[in-house]
Amino acid sequence: MHRVQCPTTFIEAVPTRYSKEGILLAALSDEDCRRADRLLPDNVVVEVRSPHDVHFAHPGRFVEILRDFVTRL
Repeated sequence: MHRVQCPTTFIEAVPTRYSKEGILLAALSDEDCRRADRLLPDNVVVEVRSPHDVHFAHPGRFVEILRDFVTRL
C-alpha cells in the first residue's frame, strides 16, 4: 500500500550537476527522481532547465507549475 495517497508534483531542476570529483550537487540524482516517481501513485515530474532554486531562478514557471498542480486537485 502507498502511504502517500494525495497528488504530488516533483519539480526536477535539469541537468543534474556533479562536481569534478563526482559528488552530486543536487538533492536527488536522476535515478532517485525516477524512483520517487514510480513510488508515488499520482505524481507528475516537471523538468525545468534551471539551477537548484527553480522558484528563485524561474518564478513565473514555478507559479505555473503550482497552478497546474492545484488544477489536478
